[in-house]
Amino acid sequence: MNEHMNVFIPYQKNNEHHEDHLTRGFLLLLKYCPSVFYSFYDYVREKYHGLVFDESKRSLDNLFSTDFEAEITTQIGCEKAKNYLQENILSILITDESLENTTNKLNSNDRCAIYDGIISINNEWTFIIENKPYNQNVWEQQLSPGGKLYNEIQEKQLNLVSRPVQLQWKEIFKRLNNLKCTNFEKIFIQDFCDFVFRNYPTLFPYETFKQCGKNRQLLDLRIEKLLKSITCDGVVEYHSNWANTIRIHKECINQIDYRPSDEMNTINLYFAYGTTIPTSKNLFKNCSLNKIKTLNGFNYKFQIRIADSYGRQIASIFCKQDRIEEFINYWQKNLIKICQTPADYFFNMVKEEFQDLSFLEEVDLESLQSSIGNRRIVRIMPQIDLIYEFPLQEIYKLEKEGNLEEEFIKKSREGLSIVNCENAFDNFLLPQFRVLDNYVKIE
Repeated sequence: MNEHMNVFIPYQKNNEHHEDHLTRGFLLLLKYCPSVFYSFYDYVREKYHGLVFDESKRSLDNLFSTDFEAEITTQIGCEKAKNYLQENILSILITDESLENTTNKLNSNDRCAIYDGIISINNEWTFIIENKPYNQNVWEQQLSPGGKLYNEIQEKQLNLVSRPVQLQWKEIFKRLNNLKCTNFEKIFIQDFCDFVFRNYPTLFPYETFKQCGKNRQLLDLRIEKLLKSITCDGVVEYHSNWANTIRIHKECINQIDYRPSDEMNTINLYFAYGTTIPTSKNLFKNCSLNKIKTLNGFNYKFQIRIADSYGRQIASIFCKQDRIEEFINYWQKNLIKICQTPADYFFNMVKEEFQDLSFLEEVDLESLQSSIGNRRIVRIMPQIDLIYEFPLQEIYKLEKEGNLEEEFIKKSREGLSIVNCENAFDNFLLPQFRVLDNYVKIE
């Protein structure tokens, strides 16, 4: 019994993040799902026939033309690997991105190899698999059989293909996604994908938003890729478990956040104005209600942000949606109240003044007191949140038409227009995406 390839026997080596578990999981998929094996074999066959080397090329037949038998194993040393040798041997590297340079000819080496995977097919071919989730971890000798196995191949005069085949995980997952298969195979494939989503999300294709589905990690990666394609180096930053951001560092706003919604059905552009005492004061010196009202398709909310002495939000008091003009007018006249203050003084201000302001929603004093707790200092900052929601279906359409970059730039600029800092965003764009006469220049 091959314990490493028994799905019911726990694989004890290392934790689930280790690449050996990725290899084993994929080989189990090949073992139990014939459709996946056919798909994988066809991918190998395509790459093999694309190889250029000096010796005559042996045929790698179409499996659909005959019944096939395969033996599959993982984590096996040179001595046991000899039992899997067939007439033709092909070295296969599976990684994230193809290597630009690999060895022109596989050679003997003295390493005592442990092979990630060995597949023996129809007493004709042996595939020796090296799995490296990240290509920068590949070293050339890993693509050649270890000394003992290489010597065995030479002694038996077997045909070792002199160049390795390179496969990409992204392409494997594309093919799995398009596979016609049984319900059992679908369940097995989904379990494998869920495992990889958790441990190696960057191995999945995310060239388009549609490929990402509703997987949060892939959507974040796709957003990052989109933003980096239109901005200068070093502009885009990722805040873990929150959003990709572009730091504006202007008087009224620090950054724009780009993130999937909690339901994973929209990509949201989020503009938080006035999140610090200085930016809040500057906001109500400069913002224009007329400009806010002219924004097309944006949602907005106005709130009094209460934060602790470190700036971490602890509570909010919201403005009624139909009374924002009064909210703006009040804070324009009371800039002095945007400040850091003793918690007791603030709580009295809420009871004696804020509760009577008709443009504010009702304040739950008990809940507010609980949020403040035993803090002695709080910060008071009226804030404006603007959100533009791109439905994923609209994103798919824009991406297909080639207009997505233009729309992201357009809505980013519109969200900054309420305080006239569109030019700050333009400065971060690559030259071909700069705005000329209100039109995005895309070359």
